[in-house]
Amino acid sequence: MAGWRAMREAITADRRRLSEYRAAHAAESGSPPFLPFAFLAMLLHRVAHYLHANGWRMAARLVWLVNICVTGADIGPAGSIGKGTIIPYPRTVTIYGTVGEDCVFLGQCGIGGLLRPPLGLPVLGDGVVLAPGSLVLGPRTIGRRVHVGPRCIVTRDVPDDAVIVPDAWRSISRAADAGAAA
Repeated sequence: MAGWRAMREAITADRRRLSEYRAAHAAESGSPPFLPFAFLAMLLHRVAHYLHANGWRMAARLVWLVNICVTGADIGPAGSIGKGTIIPYPRTVTIYGTVGEDCVFLGQCGIGGLLRPPLGLPVLGDGVVLAPGSLVLGPRTIGRRVHVGPRCIVTRDVPDDAVIVPDAWRSISRAADAGAAA
């Protein structure tokens, strides 16, 4: 998405998708949510990505820093994000990788690489939903229409149309541990 026309099309798709999200939320709760930073986070990323792709690296980093300071979203300027992706609550959302079209990033979620081998960044397919607190780490491929549940950490590839849920909590009894130690 290096061209100005492609960036404008992506911004238009982002606005359309965000208005659909607000309308769906209004139908459920009775009033639409006030999301001033949702569109601004994606707009600033689109500008930073455009600048980065066209060789204006320092300007891209400046827009990236403004995005972090104003909206709280840490979206790398080198990353590619498809049209129609929304971040309803951008504070504490981190995106470093490739994201398909019509994805949803809910609060406190993120995708990114690992500091240990294998090095690389995640690739998300179209229509992926990341619930609050979920993470995708490393060079992983997440299929189309995947829903990653809350507080999940994905470190493996995921096929299309999957639902990822966190493992059940295990209860460890202190009485059983004391009996085993004696």
